[in-house]
Amino acid sequence: MELRVLRYFVTIVQEGNISGAANVLHVSQSTLSRQIQDLESELATTLFTRGSRRIKLTADGQFLYSRAEEMLQLADSTRHAINAQDIVSGDLIIGAGENFTSALIAQIFRQIVTAYPKAKVHLVSTTGDDVRAGIDKGTLDFGIITTEADFPEYAQLQFPQKDAWGLVMPAKHELTQKKALEPVDLAGHRILLARQADVERTLRQWVGAYQSQVQIVGTYDMYYSMHVLVRNRVGLAFSFDKPDYHQPDSQLVFRPLAQMKRFSSKLIWKHGRPSSRLAEIFLTKMNNAINNGRH
Repeated sequence: MELRVLRYFVTIVQEGNISGAANVLHVSQSTLSRQIQDLESELATTLFTRGSRRIKLTADGQFLYSRAEEMLQLADSTRHAINAQDIVSGDLIIGAGENFTSALIAQIFRQIVTAYPKAKVHLVSTTGDDVRAGIDKGTLDFGIITTEADFPEYAQLQFPQKDAWGLVMPAKHELTQKKALEPVDLAGHRILLARQADVERTLRQWVGAYQSQVQIVGTYDMYYSMHVLVRNRVGLAFSFDKPDYHQPDSQLVFRPLAQMKRFSSKLIWKHGRPSSRLAEIFLTKMNNAINNGRH
């Protein structure tokens, strides 16, 4: 598969038809149609359902589209890194959950965009599972995960702060009267979980004998959606602490779980993968910030 043909394919999907894609790409419709037919022959599959005015992807076409976007993004970032030479430019993409580490990332991002105007920084809010998947695919330069698990396939930099598990609840909820929650306090309450591996197991181990009295009613991916669910009293969210919950005007409050082990966050990246100058600068600044914070 050639990158040029993949770009043709992605543009057709984004425009919704071949004529629109031909205008964007400045090629003839017949050329585009022939290139897509050749691509289908190469892959021995059908990518589009023919016959409608607006194209519709087959299951194989949808799979190729998701992979093609990743491949083109990786190719573009690689090209920018090589063409930049002595100019620090290109894109730096970090995947992370929303916790106390986000503030440190933001500080380093500010230093980078101030010192290197041609650089672009991207902070992607996502789950730990998706962070690892993004690093494996090359769509993320770095990721931040909060876990005690060891991942030897990644290079790692440990943050000195430890994250506390607890429940996020409306500011006037009855449990806000407590400084820390015991397992019995969760009995009879509806609980929302982050949709990633081991979260439910972590909560159930802590709850122990009260498991049957805790009602897990749903999951969330991003903190914004979790906040909407909690504010509308769908349930209380099992989550890590974050700075917003400690603001005087916050509508949501965090209460830690008593005797729950605190977890460290790690900056991870792929072993042996060549880094752009921008990625190297970020890693140096992050290393310095963490080491200075320990003293």
